[in-house]
Amino acid sequence: MTDHVTIIAEAGVNHNGRMDLALALIDAAAEAGADLVKFQTFRADHLARASAPKAAYQNRQIGEATTQHAMLKAL
Repeated sequence: MTDHVTIIAEAGVNHNGRMDLALALIDAAAEAGADLVKFQTFRADHLARASAPKAAYQNRQIGEATTQHAMLKAL
C-alpha cells in the first residue's frame, strides 16, 4: 500500500475579491505541487463593527480612507 499525503495550499483572501487573481493563485499552487487550494469565506458583519478602525499595518498598505469593516466587506 502506498501512502499519499495531500498538500493543501492556503489562498485565504489573497485574491482581493478578483476572480483572475484567485485563478492565478490556483495555478501557482498547482505548479508548486499542491493537490487542493483552500479559500476563506466570511461575513464582514460578523467580524467587525461598521466603525472599527484598521490596524496600523493595514493603514500603511491600503491607506486610512476606509474602516476595518469596509475593508473586510470588499474581500
